[in-house]
Amino acid sequence: YKNIRVYGLEEAKREDDKTTPTIWIDKRNIEESLNAIQELGYKYVHIQTFQLDFLSDNRLKEIKGLSIQHYIDDLTPFYDFNLSQLTHLGLPDGIQAEFDFAICPNLISLKGRIPKLYKNFEQLTKLKYVRIFGYRKENFREFSRLNSLKKIEAFSIYCVDLSGLGNLKQLSELALDGCPRLESLDG
Repeated sequence: YKNIRVYGLEEAKREDDKTTPTIWIDKRNIEESLNAIQELGYKYVHIQTFQLDFLSDNRLKEIKGLSIQHYIDDLTPFYDFNLSQLTHLGLPDGIQAEFDFAICPNLISLKGRIPKLYKNFEQLTKLKYVRIFGYRKENFREFSRLNSLKKIEAFSIYCVDLSGLGNLKQLSELALDGCPRLESLDG
């Protein structure tokens, strides 16, 4: 396949338990990428377009991971996609409507900017890997029931302390960057 960027499986396994390489889709290679996904059986896509109309394509019906890099004005195709099948999700910037995490019950990996308005985050009980930006809570209490968490990376967050992380027995890595309000490691 020409003009297709692939993120290899070795890097992905180390990162967050992916089972196939990831194909990067941009506006120049949508059709070629969809063909490659279908023929090669790849399960993860990283989208670098400013529209998502192609998400309704039947060749994406087996996708387990979806990551959207850019801000997108119309997220309707994203919400129409079968988000319940996803194990890996990379959220785009600028989600304006309230995001309901209950529509993604099988996530093991969550990345991206957390929407300003969201609900049911605590239902992500299978979540193992988190890499988030702009988390606006004063602590991590809504993480306290996510007992499968192994790794949290949080950037530009508003937390004052680490309450909520103390009982996460599987958590082996915590990386925080850009935490100007962090006053204490309590929790």
